[in-house]
Amino acid sequence: MTQGYYAGLSGIQSHQYAIDVVSDNLANVNTVGYRGSNTEFASLLSSTVVSAGTHTPTADDIEVGVRLQATTMNTTGGTLINTDRFGDLSLSGNGWFG
Repeated sequence: MTQGYYAGLSGIQSHQYAIDVVSDNLANVNTVGYRGSNTEFASLLSSTVVSAGTHTPTADDIEVGVRLQATTMNTTGGTLINTDRFGDLSLSGNGWFG
């Protein structure tokens, strides 16, 4: 019972963080130069039955939840907009303003 409770709780917490990232992306959809973020998750294993020294997962693996693996920034380039203003700058291709 307790193990199932913590597995569910870890899933809720991880997906709440994912919802926070998506809401940040939506809130900044019209912000010029904003780069969205993505979330990646990983499964937590408490014990794995290993036979004869192999590390092949079996049906006896016990999963105890999920955790946030990484939050990555979208690094694809956006579209360039011509503003006809002298002070506006943009980068085309790889690079960052320093």
